[in-house]
Amino acid sequence: MPEQNNQNNDVFIAKPTDGTAIGCDAYENRQDLVHVQIAEGVTEIGEYAFSDCTGLISVVIPDGVTGIGIGAFEGCTGLTSVVIPDSVTEIGEDAFSGCKGLTSIVIPDSVTKISEYTFSGCKGLTSVVIPEGVTEIGDGAFSSCTGLISIVIPDSVTEIGDDAFSGCTGLTSVVIPDSVTKIGDDAFSGCTSLTSVVIPKGVTKIGKDVFTGCMGLTSVVIPDSVTEIGDDAFSGCTSLTSVVIPKGVTKIGKDVFTGCMGLTSVVIPDSVTEIGDDAFSGCTSLTSVVIPEGVTKIGDWAFDGCTGLTSVSLPENLIYLGNGAFMNCQGLKQPIVHATRLIFWPHGAKEVIIPDGVTEIGAWAFFNCTSLTSVVIPDGVTEIGDDAFYGCTGLTSVVIPDGVTEIGDDAFYGCTGLTSVVIPDGVTEIGDDAFYGCTGLTSVVIPDSVTEIGIGAFYGCTGLTSVVIPDSVTEVEYEAFAGCSALTHVTMSKNTKCSETAFKGCASLTKNNIERV
Repeated sequence: MPEQNNQNNDVFIAKPTDGTAIGCDAYENRQDLVHVQIAEGVTEIGEYAFSDCTGLISVVIPDGVTGIGIGAFEGCTGLTSVVIPDSVTEIGEDAFSGCKGLTSIVIPDSVTKISEYTFSGCKGLTSVVIPEGVTEIGDGAFSSCTGLISIVIPDSVTEIGDDAFSGCTGLTSVVIPDSVTKIGDDAFSGCTSLTSVVIPKGVTKIGKDVFTGCMGLTSVVIPDSVTEIGDDAFSGCTSLTSVVIPKGVTKIGKDVFTGCMGLTSVVIPDSVTEIGDDAFSGCTSLTSVVIPEGVTKIGDWAFDGCTGLTSVSLPENLIYLGNGAFMNCQGLKQPIVHATRLIFWPHGAKEVIIPDGVTEIGAWAFFNCTSLTSVVIPDGVTEIGDDAFYGCTGLTSVVIPDGVTEIGDDAFYGCTGLTSVVIPDGVTEIGDDAFYGCTGLTSVVIPDSVTEIGIGAFYGCTGLTSVVIPDSVTEVEYEAFAGCSALTHVTMSKNTKCSETAFKGCASLTKNNIERV
């Protein structure tokens, strides 16, 4: 055991154990330590020297100590006071992490970097003074310091690391100086009380998830120097009402503003060429958006759930418009067709005639159009995409033209009003869950062209009484007809592979009623 000396009742004098250093793990997990005074002459406190000393309340570090090692006081949950002298030039990673009783800390001017996770989880920390000499705030340095209300970052700082202040739920304001050129991923994620932020002019990139979940954030100023906004940068900022994207930005990344329910206006500059997947999904207050002519790609679900959106204009040079790009946009009153692909049909329509020239019904095109009762698909259509008519509970009839070769996964999922369907001769595959839960379906004709019936294709079609599976089908997949409780007769080839669960839960069907020919 390292040499020790008790003075003034519970004051413990910690003497060096390795030359002039207190060695690694020297006093680790000492539950009897309450007040510690580091002995004069000590120059270094080693890694994990006092880690998990949960009874430790205070520590005095003398002048002469230059380094506090990795995890030196990690997990000292009772520590409320520590004095760090000006002689210290380096504070290691996790040095005070988990010291949730620590309420304030003064970092000496001699320190130039706050290392990774140094004060992470110091939940009682309400104030911290960062000296002018610090140039970098490391990854997770103050993460989950839930009691931290405000912080001033000095002009010397050039870099704020990943997760630096993530989860600081009490942080209401932060001043980021002009000297900062990099703000790392998740730097302020989950700072739910943060109301405003000004990003300095030297920053060129806003990293991934930087402000995600900052629900109190009402305004943000993005400087013209920014050319890249990372994925999820402002996702879940529910109070954000408007944003101006600077002119240098060329891509709006994935999920950048997803769930920003308060966002009423957004200005997209002419420099933008791509809008990523889910970029504005769930922005329920957004009423209109102008997409500049330079945009060539709009990702999948880019504006999904923008229920307040009433108008949108697509650029002429658009090359790719993603699946479900305008899904659940109940406010839109006009169909959206890109090239020959039907992307969106307005909610509320009852009888629909899809215009000639359309060759593909895109994924989610009629998603949850519960008022839809009938639809006429033109002869030129060759593909019905995934989830195309998902949840169209009022749909009673549909004629699938002979040109269709593919019926996608979940294409008619939950169309409970559909009573019959004729699948044309050109179809080779019926997708997974294609007619799942079509409880009103009493008959289905599967053509000789079909080679595969997908997983759960007719699952839960409780009105289906008989089915003829043609010889062309090589395999009936897992639970393809499971839960078809009224099914009494099945005809299929003896060469067709059939999953053991293909007819699971078909209570009326016996082995004798499955005819192998």
